[in-house]
Amino acid sequence: MKVLKETFYFLIKYLLLILLFALLIYFTKFYGDFCSNLYVLFFMLPVIGVTVLIYIIALYINDYKRKKFKTTNYVVLILVTMFLINLLIGFLNGEKEIFQKYIPETENDLYELTLYKNESFQVRKQMNHGACEAVGKYIIIADTLELDFNNKDIENMTDSTFTFSYKFDNKTKIYEPLKKGFKKLKINNE
Repeated sequence: MKVLKETFYFLIKYLLLILLFALLIYFTKFYGDFCSNLYVLFFMLPVIGVTVLIYIIALYINDYKRKKFKTTNYVVLILVTMFLINLLIGFLNGEKEIFQKYIPETENDLYELTLYKNESFQVRKQMNHGACEAVGKYIIIADTLELDFNNKDIENMTDSTFTFSYKFDNKTKIYEPLKKGFKKLKINNE
């Protein structure tokens, strides 16, 4: 009965901390396909961060009474390391060297296509209070740009703004879609 009680106490004690760190990592995942907004950045992250700090302080106060710090130290160290690795991956992802940026021919469009020199690309939809990003790989063969959205439907994800294949027009310096009904891509000079 004592082992069951200790196991239950351990799960309750650390499960909440693990869930709070999972939320923190989820909301700070700025790589791959993700969306972020001002509400998350300026409200949710500080609330979760303060809650994590208060919970860690409460754990150490409880451990101080029992004189057992070892397990809490390991759990906190592992969770903080995972969080820092998450932030590092997001930072390194933002440091890729840009090959070229394109925007749809319509001026009021919210989307931007960024091609990186490592043959990856990012589609960004900028909104008033946030942004969504999706990534994939591209290849350029004889003036034809092919976008591979990791087996996802780029046309539905981008509200029929982007398609899979574009042909470069040397006269106008614009990528024209090979499929009808999609917008041409012009170089973003900003």
